Amino acid sequence: MHETDYLIVGAGISGLTAALTLLNKCPQAKVTILDSASEAGGLLRSVSYDDKSFDFGTHIPEMSSDSELNSLLFPADKCADWHRLTALKTGNYFAGKMNEQSQFLNVTYATDWFNKALYELLQTSAESQPSYPNLDVFSRLRYGQCVTEKVFSPLMTKFTGMALNELSSKAAAYYGMARLIYGDARCAANLKKIAAFDEVLAYPSDTQKPRQATWIYPSDGKGIGSWITLLTDNIRQLGGHFIFNCKIEAVSHQQGNLVIQTQAGQLTARQLIWTIPAYSGLQGGHQQRPASRAVAIYHFHSKTKPATSQHYLYCYDAAMHSYRITFYDNIQQHDSAACYRCSVEVIENDERIATVDDIKAELVTMGLFNHVDEIIHAGSISLPFGFPILKAGDEQSRAEIFAKVKHHNPEILFCGRGKPQVFFMTDVLLDTYQETLTLIPAVECHHD
Repeated sequence: MHETDYLIVGAGISGLTAALTLLNKCPQAKVTILDSASEAGGLLRSVSYDDKSFDFGTHIPEMSSDSELNSLLFPADKCADWHRLTALKTGNYFAGKMNEQSQFLNVTYATDWFNKALYELLQTSAESQPSYPNLDVFSRLRYGQCVTEKVFSPLMTKFTGMALNELSSKAAAYYGMARLIYGDARCAANLKKIAAFDEVLAYPSDTQKPRQATWIYPSDGKGIGSWITLLTDNIRQLGGHFIFNCKIEAVSHQQGNLVIQTQAGQLTARQLIWTIPAYSGLQGGHQQRPASRAVAIYHFHSKTKPATSQHYLYCYDAAMHSYRITFYDNIQQHDSAACYRCSVEVIENDERIATVDDIKAELVTMGLFNHVDEIIHAGSISLPFGFPILKAGDEQSRAEIFAKVKHHNPEILFCGRGKPQVFFMTDVLLDTYQETLTLIPAVECHHD
């Protein structure tokens, strides 16, 4: 039987953050991280083909507002030469045009129906509501019928395969469409003076109201996987222990400790920290797997420099397969002797199966490369549960399940992705760190 002070469920970035926090604050503690996967990191991993590294999608960590947390995740002695970005250069392709000024879709590019869309926007009530029953109601009330039918409906069908009335009002934000752009800088600024419009509209350029933040990325050319390797190595050096390929079957109490039954046997822990969104094995934790779509990631390289300086781009063309394109050599300092690498994420659709040639052709159509012969396919990976779908009613359902699980398991600390309302990486990291700190004075650390 494996005995530990802290058992952390999940070896993704949330679980790694919890482990580093505990081991730095309480060096004598026995800390164990358990995961059903074969390695740490979740989707924060990299793959190599012929010494060329690619990530499992776009992952550029943002430094938090807490300097102590930053020192744990990006230790100065190991990350001094890593790439630091004071702005993320994002863009998108929509209505046959490449927008390198903002990630947000610019309705102005749709010259044949923009005036109608603007008129309908101005005819909306411009009053936000506490909540909306679904994305169809939200988009019609906040933008109007034209944008609902020309933008949200075709794109969300592409990304989710579902109708707008089946999706949460917040579902579009998962795909970078939390706001839309209407008009030039002056037009947008005037519209955003109206509070309700300000909530749903964006400036045409990210430089109009730049976000004050710092993003960091490994400089060794091996991708985001280097960050995960650094963190797992640090955890092991501090005495942390990993158990992979292991699922929890049940959790019970015994003589003041928690007994965790797994496929591989029993573990006992004084404290259980839950960092994953599934609650299998916990009382009240019966739930269905959240709706999601498989993601295929196509990795390419070329001797030709892509015709963009952006770090990543969204493809908002409903007829195309591509979803998001990452340009690694725009994030890192390009090695003049190396090729240029990019990855294209495709949210898979059983009715429209993408091929390598399809994706190469789309890269040319978007103007990112001149000819398909310039683009070399390095390899592809498929993630069966790669992208979550936020359905109408999911938020309430998840909150109810979480409340029930938390009620039946008051001794367990839930943090990061273990909470239904925490999704984006920066929020996950800060929540995990702050929640884990609450355990430090509560549990007396064991000494060898």
